[in-house]
Formats: sequence, structure tokens, C-alpha cells
Amino acid sequence: MTRARTGTGLGGPLPWPALPNTPHRPGSTARPDADHPASRMARRVTSAPTEADWSSNHPYLYGHALLRAGFHWEAHEVWEAVWMASRPNSRERALVQGLIQVANAALKLSMGRLGAGKRLALLAADRFRDADPSGSKEPLLGVLVGPISKELASLAARIASQGSGTTETAADAGQILQALHDELTCIIMHNSAQVDAALHEVTAQIALPPAQQLHYNT
Repeated sequence: MTRARTGTGLGGPLPWPALPNTPHRPGSTARPDADHPASRMARRVTSAPTEADWSSNHPYLYGHALLRAGFHWEAHEVWEAVWMASRPNSRERALVQGLIQVANAALKLSMGRLGAGKRLALLAADRFRDADPSGSKEPLLGVLVGPISKELASLAARIASQGSGTTETAADAGQILQALHDELTCIIMHNSAQVDAALHEVTAQIALPPAQQLHYNT
């Protein structure tokens, strides 16, 4: 069992669960129980992040930490609770739903499901467009929404081009899937520098031991 550590994070002394030990893969690993770090953080959602307080919204930030570290199902689990707490028809709600679809797309690509990955990447692009209908260049909840939507649509086209079955070996296919998966994660990371800054501030204040520090896949 992974225990939460308590420290003075943004917004006051709050527990920040260590990252899970291994990612959950539906159909391959047992479904996480209620004591799983993502499940515990999801239960802590009491309000949705806003422009005024997103950098102190621990569940929202924890979802980003999970995605960056390759825990896609877990990021979805936390962000779904954040999405449910968000105001209906708001830009913030659309953004969080876009992040959920990105996590889903990354999960499907990690499982070798190109078609599902493409479909979910396109859905994510649509949600990010809903979050930024005017094409503003200002970040929303620490995320540059406009560039992400365009890059996701482009990535979906490249995923579709790999669905023709032209790769010669399983190793070739695996390398292509890994490259697409990594690009998907990087699209979010490269357009959310403010989120990275908030994450590093939180983890520095909580002072997790080295074994539990956030290590990002880049």
C-alpha cells in the first residue's frame, strides 16, 4: 500500500499521494482499489479549478503529474472527478474533458490500439477547440489550449496513416506506437509550462524522497 505524505503544499498542508507503483492497463492488470493513490485523490475533489486558483487545486495538478509520468488510466480517474465538479458548458470543463481524452488516447496507444487512439485524439482536439472558441493565445488553467487543438488534429492524421498495416515487423509497429504515444504526451507538456512550474513548486514544498519524486517521460 502506498501511503500519502503530508507537507505544506500550495493551498496549505494537504496530503499528496506518491505516484502509483505501476500503471493500470485494463484487461492486463487488476483494477485498482479504493486505496489506490488516484482513487484517493479523486475523492478529494470538492471544487473545480478556476483561473484564480488552478495552481493550488491538488487533484487537477495531480492528474497532470500522472499523465507526465505515464499513468494514463490514473490521470483519467482523477480528472473525471475534476470534470464532474466543473461548471456545465464552461471553458474549464471543456479543457478538463480534453485532458481526459488525451489520457484515454495515450492509454489506447500504449495498448497498441491505433484506431481508438486516433478517435480519442480527435475528440480531444474538439474539446480543446470548445475551450478556446475565440482562438485566444492566453493560457487556460495553465494550458495553451489553441496550439494543443491543432497539434492533436495533426497527430491524429499521422496515427491514421499508420493504420494501413504496412509495417514489416512487430518491433517496427512497437516503435511507431511508442513514438506516437510520446508525441501525444509531449504535446501537452510543451504547451503547459505554467503547470510544470506549479507541479515543481508543490513537490518541492512537500519534499518527497527521491524515490517518489515526479519523473516525467519526455
